[in-house]
Amino acid sequence: MKKINIIILILSGAFFMLLNAQVAIGKTNVDGSGILDFGTSTTTIRTIIMNPINLPACNGGTRGAIASNALTGQLATCNGTVWTNWGSASTPVTVSGTDIGGGVIIGASTSSAVGSLILESNNKALILPKYSYPDLQIKLPVKGALVYDVTRKAVVYYNGANWQVL
Repeated sequence: MKKINIIILILSGAFFMLLNAQVAIGKTNVDGSGILDFGTSTTTIRTIIMNPINLPACNGGTRGAIASNALTGQLATCNGTVWTNWGSASTPVTVSGTDIGGGVIIGASTSSAVGSLILESNNKALILPKYSYPDLQIKLPVKGALVYDVTRKAVVYYNGANWQVL
């Protein structure tokens, strides 16, 4: 009987965590209603770099997707209808590799969205890594880096040559 109670307790905890999935990286607690939160000045989010011809169709399943445009260096976002490039163009990047499918879903057990990392929630958001003037603090940024500048109160993106306020 004790074993059954322990198993039920573990399964209940796993189910509760699934419903309220919040992940903190580089810190112990998630700020507010974040689904994925990064510690202050510890890392950046690097967007996938893709040739525009290889971007998936922009529709309801890819709404909210972000990628770096390999030809222009701009941040590309999908609004559910069209892909939009943000920021200034920079030097092209050669992209190679094969999509092996699958991905990780945080916040739900399944999702109709397509991607490598899917944040599925109706009431939680991604909290970007926070920096004060990332252009001065991040010594060797990688193309596609995305962070929140707490001083400028803006999302900034590294296109391979410059940091751009979006």
